[in-house]
Amino acid sequence: MFSYSHNTKSKKACKRALSLIHKFIYMPHYLGVTAQEAWELINTNPKSIIIDVRTPQEWKIIGTPKVPSTQIKFISSHISPDMSANPHFADLLSRELTDKEAPLFFMCRTNGRSKIAVEVAKELGYKNCHLIIDGFEGTAQGKGWVGSNLPVTTRN
Repeated sequence: MFSYSHNTKSKKACKRALSLIHKFIYMPHYLGVTAQEAWELINTNPKSIIIDVRTPQEWKIIGTPKVPSTQIKFISSHISPDMSANPHFADLLSRELTDKEAPLFFMCRTNGRSKIAVEVAKELGYKNCHLIIDGFEGTAQGKGWVGSNLPVTTRN
């Protein structure tokens, strides 16, 4: 249990900690899927869309999922080289994705940035958000898009 001291700075820190705990406990839930599962779901539903939130440099150098152009959007959630949050991400997402019911699969390199992107999408009212838990390159949760030998291409 948190207790307040009489120090104003401590009170603010304590309130902030409680706020973060509350947000974590009550944050919107989303479905986590592996890259392989996402691939299978995308192939069975033409309304499914991958949102690749990596940077243009990553798309060009490392590659991108090779899926029909109607089923992938490239919207960077962070900006190189310092990887600061893209202040236009929510606006770009809203502009690019008009169907709030479409199955959306968010992907980054290893699922750190895509977790944030899912939360932004949920706050914007998108109902069917999925996190690709092993990302493009793989994590402890799975092999990733590349490691699962799923189709890859490069983007100029």
